Amino acid sequence: MTLDQSEVDLEPKDFEKNRINLYLQCQVALDNRTDYLVDLYKVSRFFFLASFALVVILFSISFLSNSARSESSEFIRQLRSDSKLIELLRGPRGEQGGDGNKGDQGPQGPQGPQGRNGENGKDAVIDEEKIIDRILSHPRLRKRLEDAIEARETQKAPPE
Repeated sequence: MTLDQSEVDLEPKDFEKNRINLYLQCQVALDNRTDYLVDLYKVSRFFFLASFALVVILFSISFLSNSARSESSEFIRQLRSDSKLIELLRGPRGEQGGDGNKGDQGPQGPQGPQGRNGENGKDAVIDEEKIIDRILSHPRLRKRLEDAIEARETQKAPPE
């Protein structure tokens, strides 16, 4: 706060009013400067937090979208397709060996039915009742069904 010569020559009551006005003007100037800095810090904080959030979101998307399993399978596929690596792992090829002895011929199988061709699949008819009766008449299946029914009945019987 500075005083001019014209302000010093004022009467005491006017001088006091002038000093109060000067104090108030200083206070307004300081408040304006503080408000400016506060606004500047608010804007810088907003942009810093927005950019930090953007970086975190981009990192999360890239981390979650690329799974380790897909990367490892891609890496394995690339290794398997590399012919130089495969040749390196196999090592040098040796000379080809001679042909072995021919084995004995096996017995000939039984001959199928004469003069009978298979039915055309388009015109085939399925008799479900006949198939079910044939399955149920099989002795091993019948034995298993009886054992299962017996086991179920023993489980339902109340203890004595």
